[in-house]
Amino acid sequence: MKMRIKTEVIFAILLTFCFFGLNGCNKKKPRVYRIGIITGTAAYEEIVNSFKNKMKELNYRESENIEYDLHLANNHYEEEQILQKFVSDKVDLIFAFPTDPAIAAKKAASGTNIPVVFTMAGIESNDLIESILKPGGNISGVRFPNTEISAKRLEILKELIPNARRVYLIYDPNYPNAIVALDCLNQSAPELGIELVKETVNNLNDLERVLNQRGQLEDIGIDAIFILPELLTQSPKGFEMIMKFANEKKLAVCGAMPFTSENGAVFSMAPDRAEMGRESAIIVDKIFNGVPAGEIMVVTPGIRLIINYDSISKLGLTVPEGLLDRADMIIGQ
Repeated sequence: MKMRIKTEVIFAILLTFCFFGLNGCNKKKPRVYRIGIITGTAAYEEIVNSFKNKMKELNYRESENIEYDLHLANNHYEEEQILQKFVSDKVDLIFAFPTDPAIAAKKAASGTNIPVVFTMAGIESNDLIESILKPGGNISGVRFPNTEISAKRLEILKELIPNARRVYLIYDPNYPNAIVALDCLNQSAPELGIELVKETVNNLNDLERVLNQRGQLEDIGIDAIFILPELLTQSPKGFEMIMKFANEKKLAVCGAMPFTSENGAVFSMAPDRAEMGRESAIIVDKIFNGVPAGEIMVVTPGIRLIINYDSISKLGLTVPEGLLDRADMIIGQ
């Protein structure tokens, strides 16, 4: 009798173990999404951080259900190599920014099932999307509002320096956003009584050379400097050269990205990078939940105006009250 009870107890224990053990074995592990991130500049770290933070808010947690493979591409060759790796690895999505990496990502992902989400990318004068409302293909993202910002920045420059007649533009002609901005400025400058003094450069050596040559002229022929939305003049070294020249000649610099006003430009006006990262994460979440990328409307981010009161004061300029009221941030007041 005792043997029978003992056998029944052992059998019950084994049955319980098998039941819960099998249930444990059959429990599905959460899917782990893999995102390849490619950026053309380390200056956009804020975008990556805000993107990851928003993804975490949306319940995508590293080491649990999301993996990121972040790469910086310093040139087109590196872009191609990184994107080929993403395609070979069969990542679940490519997150690319700014414009050049976004265009390259779309090309690399063509013919695959890998969706592309871009941010800080210009959509004018290229085939990145079909339209803002319906980007088409397997792509969507957050645009860089190039045309809106460019004209407005020139207006602010004129408001701040009413006597400015000759505005200096140094830019890389191979960067698409710069050309789009320039087309816009060519239309708005005459209405403001401004002559655009243009100079093209292809690398930092070119930039140093043209600044040195202009600096040696008896009349340098410019009243202010306007930074176009491209990477060369907004690289740390490139912008340092421009600010050195501007300080020596007592010229105001109209900046683009926030770091320019933080480093001496009288003001900057650009999209909120943290917002761009967050909005990109929302788009990614929609895609992972089954919405086709090409059906998701492209987002236009908010724009932030930062005024460097210290830089303006050093130049002996007065900031109109209306301009101060419109600023999202004032440095040094």
